[in-house]
Amino acid sequence: MGWGSAARHHDSHSLKAPAMWDLFPIIFLPFKLIVLGTGMFFAIKWHHDQAKKK
Repeated sequence: MGWGSAARHHDSHSLKAPAMWDLFPIIFLPFKLIVLGTGMFFAIKWHHDQAKKK
C-alpha cells in the first residue's frame, strides 16, 4: 500500500518537470533575442557615434 502511493507521487512529479522544461524555450528565446537585439543596437549606435566624432 505504501509503495503504490509513493510510486504514484513520483510519477506525478516526474510528469510535471518536463512541462516546465517545455516552457523554457518559449521564455528563453524571446529574452535572448531582446538582449542580443539591444546589444547590437548599442554596438551599432556606439560605432556610429565614434565615426561622427572624427
